[in-house]
Amino acid sequence: MLVVVTSIRSHYDTAALSNDVESGIFLLFIFATLLDIFRFDLELGHFIIFGQAWTISIESILYGDGGSIDAPLKIFSRVLLPGIAFVTLSLS
Repeated sequence: MLVVVTSIRSHYDTAALSNDVESGIFLLFIFATLLDIFRFDLELGHFIIFGQAWTISIESILYGDGGSIDAPLKIFSRVLLPGIAFVTLSLS
C-alpha cells in the first residue's frame, strides 16, 4: 500500500512541476516580445535578441569581398554554435 501512495504522490509532484513549466513557457512567450527579449523583425529581416540585431553578416561575402572560409565560419559561429548551446542547456 505504501508503494502505491508513494507513486501517486510523485505523480502529482511531477504533474505540478509540468504545469509550472508550461505556465512559465507561456509567460515567456507573451513577455518576450513585449520586453524586446526575442523577436523576428519582418521589416529588417532578422532576429532581435535583447534589443540587439542578430544577423549572420554575410553581405560582404555575397558581394564578393570575403574569402571562401568566411561564410562557413560565420554560419557556424553565429547560427550553429548558439543553436547547439541552446539545445544542450535546455536538455541539461
